[in-house]
This record gives sequence, C-alpha cells and structure tokens, in this order.
Amino acid sequence: MEFSLLFRSKVIYNHALERFGYCYQKALGKASRKSGLTLPVDCPWTIEKILDEDWFPG
Repeated sequence: MEFSLLFRSKVIYNHALERFGYCYQKALGKASRKSGLTLPVDCPWTIEKILDEDWFPG
C-alpha cells in the first residue's frame, strides 16, 4: 500500500496536519544535536509537498 493512499482519509490527513509541527520540532532537535548544523526552525516545506511522490528536495 502506498503511503500517500493513507492520506485520502480526512481523519488521518487532519491528524497528520495537527502533528506535523510537533514532529518537525522533535526531528529538528535531534538532527541539530547530531549534525551540529543550524536548521530552519519552521519546516520549509508543506505537508502536501512532502507527500508529493514526484518531489524530492535538493
């Protein structure tokens, strides 16, 4: 099953939107500590962009 298919459910999608910022902040803290890099405080991408299977940052 493709990951993006899960987000067709409004309940799952809305839950993901609610948790997106929190999850990014947790990941940001871990990544910053491990890498020593200064990373953006706010996620530079939208959840829609991240879920787009044809998109990859770089």
